[in-house]
Amino acid sequence: PEEIRQLELLELLDLGYNDFAELTAPVFAMQHLCTLSLQGNRLSQFVLPAPNSLPALTHLLLGHNLLQACPECPANLT
Repeated sequence: PEEIRQLELLELLDLGYNDFAELTAPVFAMQHLCTLSLQGNRLSQFVLPAPNSLPALTHLLLGHNLLQACPECPANLT
């Protein structure tokens, strides 16, 4: 939802088990987000819209989705 833009300083976002098939642009604009949990959704792909998307991201949880391939992820992930 667009309201997520108001959470500018958020560092952890758990969107797990919500039956999402895709993510919206506001999530990718979160400059301070370190951990993003998307486990247990219906994502068939995970693509960052721009190289500078989610610059602080260090943990990305994508288990239990419909991904067919490992997505290209930022180099700063652990």
